[in-house]
Amino acid sequence: TAVGECLEYASRPDVRGSSPEQVEERTKRATFLIVGGGPTGVELAGELHDLFADVAKEHGAYPNLIGNTKVVLAHGGPDLVPQFDEPLRKEALRSLKDKGIEVILNTRVTEVGDGFARLSTKKKDPTTGELRSDQREE
Repeated sequence: TAVGECLEYASRPDVRGSSPEQVEERTKRATFLIVGGGPTGVELAGELHDLFADVAKEHGAYPNLIGNTKVVLAHGGPDLVPQFDEPLRKEALRSLKDKGIEVILNTRVTEVGDGFARLSTKKKDPTTGELRSDQREE
């Protein structure tokens, strides 16, 4: 599978060391961006996190990835699973954050390339109250 191939790529000998550059590259290779905070995206984020917890441990398939796997969920709106009632939306966000999943709200993915994704986040200017977009790469 594509996830397995990414974990294999993150486990290659060229990034197995403990230098800051190798750790950074290993984490980059084992970072997964999920686009969309609907029911499917939220479930996928949680399941990927659970998979990584199982395989990136001392006696797992990828012990060299302990502490290097990362799941990021980007959602264009202000709330996850917007079709659900507010208490469930809040619980979904809390649950993902408690697991250590990075959740980025009010954010759209504007470009995806080989090894990167460009994100655009809507932020309110505190002085004028106008919405503006900040761009960043993951």
